[in-house]
Amino acid sequence: MIWPLIAGGAGVGLLKAYRDQQNEKGARELAAVTAKYSPWTGMHPQAVKKADYLGSMAEGALGGASFGQNMEMADAYQNNLQADTAMKNQIAQNQQLQALENERSKNAALYTVAGLDGTEAGALSPRMTDAEMAKYYEDDNSPWVIKPDEKKKK
Repeated sequence: MIWPLIAGGAGVGLLKAYRDQQNEKGARELAAVTAKYSPWTGMHPQAVKKADYLGSMAEGALGGASFGQNMEMADAYQNNLQADTAMKNQIAQNQQLQALENERSKNAALYTVAGLDGTEAGALSPRMTDAEMAKYYEDDNSPWVIKPDEKKKK
């Protein structure tokens, strides 16, 4: 993309040099007239700037190259900005999905424990029969059994 801009800049530089040549011709004529009448007017001719085709073309080409490079850098910056925005959006979306999944897992666990999922309460562990429950509560190792304080007995 930079090469067309370099060529265009060189073309503009060529046109500038052509215009400078026309200005040089007019400046030489003015200098000749000024020098011709200088004894009576007291004016001295000014220096004439010579047209430089190669310099003008190089100046235009370098201007085009600079412009093209700036355009490429702007495109790269825009692409990086879009990629960065897309990445941030994806991260935010993943966080939202993770939060929804965590909430869904909590609700599923609560429904299962409460028996609201269509199964018996405590579906994760099988329900005890009355005899098993009585044996469980009679066991001394059960957390539900209140044991007397050993220190008070002494």
